[in-house]
Amino acid sequence: MSYENGPLTTYNGTYTAQLYGYNVSAPYTVIARFYTFDYFTFLYRFRYNISEMNNNQSLSLSLIPAVGLGGSSTSFSGTNEYGVEGSGALSLDIPLIFEYNTGNVATYTSDKDKGFVFGLGVEYIKAPLIVSTQVSYSYSGSDGATVPIATSWVEPVFEFGYRYWNKRNKAKEFNLKVGYGSGGAFSARLSWMKCIGY
Repeated sequence: MSYENGPLTTYNGTYTAQLYGYNVSAPYTVIARFYTFDYFTFLYRFRYNISEMNNNQSLSLSLIPAVGLGGSSTSFSGTNEYGVEGSGALSLDIPLIFEYNTGNVATYTSDKDKGFVFGLGVEYIKAPLIVSTQVSYSYSGSDGATVPIATSWVEPVFEFGYRYWNKRNKAKEFNLKVGYGSGGAFSARLSWMKCIGY
């Protein structure tokens, strides 16, 4: 499962209202962002070992595309406003991570029962992947505006994973990935992986 909140989007507009028979215009600002929670996330890790120091240590590069199944909503703020919250569904996450592997699954010839992975990289996020409603923001006496909230961004990412053999002698991994970007963008994912062909 995973969670993403996008960077804050600042929208500057102007509204016009009638005041004592005169048209009065004034600027206003809307600050909004999307929040996405994925109940299930399907991912696949493409990994290449760049260097193998010994049987139980390696440096690798991993690409881990993931599609999350969940929903999105928005938060927005301003003054004297009324509006409709935005909504959406699904998410797309594509991290590219440089990793240090130790113990189990570090190499094909590893002889350890347990192992760990630590990684740093960068990721592209699109959340929500499908926008069904953007924020609609209005003032009394104005036509209002539709606020185009940011739904994609790039951010640094960190991962930590624990690897082990299960009772059927299959290599498994619990993995935590956390990213943080500009404008308050944030993502976190907890996943359970099965190693194929190991």
